[in-house]
Amino acid sequence: MPEAKIKFADAFRGDSHLVIAKPAVIVDIDPDQILLSYKTATATFMFRGYPNEGGYLGKVVSEPFHAPSRRVAEASARTAIQWLLSNLSSQLDLPLIIGSD
Repeated sequence: MPEAKIKFADAFRGDSHLVIAKPAVIVDIDPDQILLSYKTATATFMFRGYPNEGGYLGKVVSEPFHAPSRRVAEASARTAIQWLLSNLSSQLDLPLIIGSD
């Protein structure tokens, strides 16, 4: 996003190959979100992953954390979630393309 332009993620819809909820889940569980965490020497990041209508991971939202500026916060969160999703993609052998609006 351009500097000083804020868009809320509530209306965004995403898609992936990562099954996290029904109807895509075929076992008897029905989570409404997944939790992902990433820890560095100086910070811990928590993310909540939400399913889309098909039950696949569609959106990831960061829990609040302290940063000296918005630019640093965005870069820190992006690095953390890219590492987490890349690791998941590698371990589960899922294709993954990270995009944002």
